[in-house]
Amino acid sequence: LEYFNSRYLQKILLREYDQPKSSIVLLYEKLERKHAIELAEAGQLTHTPSSTSLL
Repeated sequence: LEYFNSRYLQKILLREYDQPKSSIVLLYEKLERKHAIELAEAGQLTHTPSSTSLL
């Protein structure tokens, strides 16, 4: 049972399973951080998360 769980179920059911991020995801995260820094420096950063961050 433990073998089946770790081999199959864990990969399917766990949302944060250790998978390498694609270059597109890494680029998106980098751009999102850069945009947040620019907004903070301009004094326009709010405490509301973006809709994409909620996913």
